[in-house]
Amino acid sequence: MTKKLLIPIALITIIQSFSSKADVVDDFYLGGFVSYQKVSDLNDEYKTIGGILGYQFNEYFSLEGRLATGISSDASHSQNTPLRFSNQHAYQVQYSSEIALQSSVNLKVSYPITNSLNVYGLVGFTNTKINTESTWQVIDQAGNILASYNGSGNTSPDGANYGLGLDYEISKNYRLFIDYQMLPNFRSNNWHNATLGVKYSF
Repeated sequence: MTKKLLIPIALITIIQSFSSKADVVDDFYLGGFVSYQKVSDLNDEYKTIGGILGYQFNEYFSLEGRLATGISSDASHSQNTPLRFSNQHAYQVQYSSEIALQSSVNLKVSYPITNSLNVYGLVGFTNTKINTESTWQVIDQAGNILASYNGSGNTSPDGANYGLGLDYEISKNYRLFIDYQMLPNFRSNNWHNATLGVKYSF
């Protein structure tokens, strides 16, 4: 029990130590970004565009919200497989998915490497709404479509995210950033996210 209590106490002590030594910045910032995302094994690939709103408490700690929408759909899933009930027919399934909306809230911890370059870590919570569409067709050996069915739906995976990044000061108010995150697992598969963006501090 004592060891379990020491961990949060140590973390609080470290944060207080950094905060007491840090310069108070007290700034809001906003920005825009593009991202490339891939769900491993499923081979789902997505591209998004979005915005950032954040508040920087001091040179080490910030609270940040991100909101994005998809700018491409993944249509990599198709298959042509014999039906179980007949050797003379087959079915073809075409499936596409797209990120409708993705939102996250993150605690950002930064550390200056030089006067212009910072390394940072992100930990937070992400929710993603994914729209799906599918077409299911029954075809014969000659390639004729005997039946066709269309369907649509959506899913909203959510959970913890974490990552690392770099940001570089372009000018007094503008910074360029790039980061890599692991998003919540989607259908038990790892979800990778690489982001490039720019932010403006007031």
